[in-house]
Amino acid sequence: MNSLKKANFTAITINWMIDAFLLLGYIVEYLKGGRTLSYVFIIVGLIFIPMLYVSYLYKRNPSDNKIKYISLIGYFILYITAMFTTSRILVYVYMFPILSVYMLYFNLKLIVISCSVLIVSNSLRIAYLITSLNMTSPSLTTDYMIQFASVSLFSVALIMTTKLSNEFNSKKIESLKNEQEMQNKVTENLKTILDILKKNTTSISTIIEQIGTTSRDLVSDLKESENIYLLTDESIHEQTTMTQEIQSMLENTMNISTEIEHMAENTTEDINEGNVLVKKLEDSSKKLNDNSVEVFEDINGLSKKSEDIYSITEVISQIAEKTNLLSLNASIESARAGEAGKGFAVVANEIRKLANESKNSAENIEEIMKDLMNSARKTVDSSKQFQQLNHSQNEIIKQTHTIFEQINLKSLNLKASIDKIHLTLDQVLSANNKIMKSIDKIADGSRKTVETHMRNEKISSENHKFAKEANKLVKEIQTIYAKSFIDEK
Repeated sequence: MNSLKKANFTAITINWMIDAFLLLGYIVEYLKGGRTLSYVFIIVGLIFIPMLYVSYLYKRNPSDNKIKYISLIGYFILYITAMFTTSRILVYVYMFPILSVYMLYFNLKLIVISCSVLIVSNSLRIAYLITSLNMTSPSLTTDYMIQFASVSLFSVALIMTTKLSNEFNSKKIESLKNEQEMQNKVTENLKTILDILKKNTTSISTIIEQIGTTSRDLVSDLKESENIYLLTDESIHEQTTMTQEIQSMLENTMNISTEIEHMAENTTEDINEGNVLVKKLEDSSKKLNDNSVEVFEDINGLSKKSEDIYSITEVISQIAEKTNLLSLNASIESARAGEAGKGFAVVANEIRKLANESKNSAENIEEIMKDLMNSARKTVDSSKQFQQLNHSQNEIIKQTHTIFEQINLKSLNLKASIDKIHLTLDQVLSANNKIMKSIDKIADGSRKTVETHMRNEKISSENHKFAKEANKLVKEIQTIYAKSFIDEK
């Protein structure tokens, strides 16, 4: 309720109370026969018309500024009517409480006018009583003096009081305005601070929420990274195991390569021995060829040298046995040479066949010797065939020698290739050792990374917890801010 509303309410209430007393007094006078009914109705109209209207205005708008003027004018009309329709001196005091109430409006001009009207109306009433009603007794003169003095002094006191009250009120209002301005400035500064605080707390809240979200995402990413690193660590362990197995396989391969190298060396040695045997066989073949020539010459002089033929057949038998032995040895050596010795095995087989045939030929020569004269031509033919076979044998021996030389060359190339393989395996083993060391370093780094991620995950969880607590504090600040503005309003 503001001040004008309170003043209007007080003025209307006092007016109704004084009017009620006046109306009651006039009704009593009417009942005693001192007043007519028409006069009472006039008084009732003067009371109710303005008072009902101001009551209506108050109900519609309690702070209506017209209420004080209408109620005061209405009461002055009632007051003047009451004073000029009675001979009682004390009626003039009815205006004192009303004017005292109108001090609440702190309107000096209104008080001055009201007091002036009060003095004038009372002066005119005194003059009216003296002149018109001829009320001039000494006691009444004293009452008139008291009435005029009371009204005048009351008016002066009321005007001075209102003036001083207005001055004090103005100073107080000015002081209040200054305080209000200071308070407004403080409020504005506080509002600015609170706005900044709200803005900052909102930003901080947003940042904290982002930190919380980022922390949750970071925790999730760290957990996923931890799983990935665990899988990586497991893969590294598997890779380390596989690398160790590869290392073992490479070492086994190295051992096998060394054994192959030794076998190649042994094969080269066997081939060299085979070449020696082939050389001996070639020499024997040359000797056999020479003997065959001699046999052919002896056969041409068979009739004269039969005894030499017997000796030659024995020699041929011995050579056949030796050849058979050599072919057997050659077969053994070719078997030892493997695939490379298959051709030589064929040659050795052919040599063995030739040896058998030579032996058979010697036996045939013995038989031929029994019937030498009858089979001389056949013997000559057989000698020619033997010479051709011997020539073929020489060619086969030469081819066998060539094959052995080629086998020897290939063995040397095989040995060189094995040496390269051996060198490559050494390099692979060295590289694999470096890989194993690198894998060990990676595994160690992976373990450290997993540990770091676990620490980061713990820190992120704590940050998320702190972010929640900070967000809670910010919300409390925002709640205080909201309450501050509600209280201000």
